[in-house]
Amino acid sequence: MNVEEIQRRLWEQSKIHRENREASCPLFPTNVYDNRIRNLSDLIHQPDWLNEAASRVCVRSRGKAPGVDGMTVSEFTKHGIEHVQNFRQELKKQTYRPQPLRRVEIPKANGKMRSLGIPCLRDKIVQESMRMALEPIFEVEFHQNSYGFRPHRSTHHAVFQCQQAMLQGFTWIIEGDVKACFDEISHKVILGAIQEKVIDNKFLDLSQLFLKVYRKFYFNRRIGVSHNRTLVRFSDTKISLAFRKPVEYEPGKGTYLEDHIWEADFRCPDKDRPGQRDLKQKALERDCHQCCECGYSVDSESSQLDHIKPVHKFASFEQAHTLDNVQTLCVNCHEQKSRLERKN
Repeated sequence: MNVEEIQRRLWEQSKIHRENREASCPLFPTNVYDNRIRNLSDLIHQPDWLNEAASRVCVRSRGKAPGVDGMTVSEFTKHGIEHVQNFRQELKKQTYRPQPLRRVEIPKANGKMRSLGIPCLRDKIVQESMRMALEPIFEVEFHQNSYGFRPHRSTHHAVFQCQQAMLQGFTWIIEGDVKACFDEISHKVILGAIQEKVIDNKFLDLSQLFLKVYRKFYFNRRIGVSHNRTLVRFSDTKISLAFRKPVEYEPGKGTYLEDHIWEADFRCPDKDRPGQRDLKQKALERDCHQCCECGYSVDSESSQLDHIKPVHKFASFEQAHTLDNVQTLCVNCHEQKSRLERKN
């Protein structure tokens, strides 16, 4: 089995799906779920595919801390073929169950402690086989100026892009940090991103099993993942799918070189509407401080209160401004919803 050839075909199929989705228009609508990837569950338990994943994991994990089972790379390689064959059969029979994460705390620069979840070696191999299948599928969706957790890209490429932007006349470079990024990633967002590109219930069930392990690690919350580069890219992809067209830079308008999706992260939301402030906190608590569209965690400053449908469709103005008829949205989803309502 040629792994690179299969990944190339997955990339081409994903590109066809994206072109079909973007070709949709009001007069000639297309089904956005056509041409999704199938049978990934059959691919990830192929012997050659799993052996390639095992070899990559063993190279990266050599000398690192083991999971809850205590198995190190040196112990695994002594009977590697047998181990791979055992959980390959479990994957094939759908009896595979991920092991709990081993909790390790390391100090942060600000004096606080960071909790790390260390998976078992066998779970790392299965996750790597899933990553090898999903990475070329989602690479099609990422923006050209995105450099995090992507193959053949690094921080050095991002710095070089900033240097090129300076030569083009840009004078500001804004550095931002997502607060508790891995701790606040929504599982609903991750599964939604996979479902939009993949049609395979077995693969989705396996993904949900890993997310359940992370849920237990974060004290039964439906958010948060271990420091896994594949899962954090899923979450970024879900936002990228919602805002596909970047905004071109125009002097004096305050937009950035990156996608418009990042603009809202560095500015304050619009002022509250009359009578909105009282409802906003109640709606935030009801929606568990999450955006009802994308599932991202929000607070009073990074969210907007919006009606579930246009105001003119309610029987009265007073009925529209009730708790049952409003929802919590992040700034991005609120702007997108407002644009769609203006067009309609």
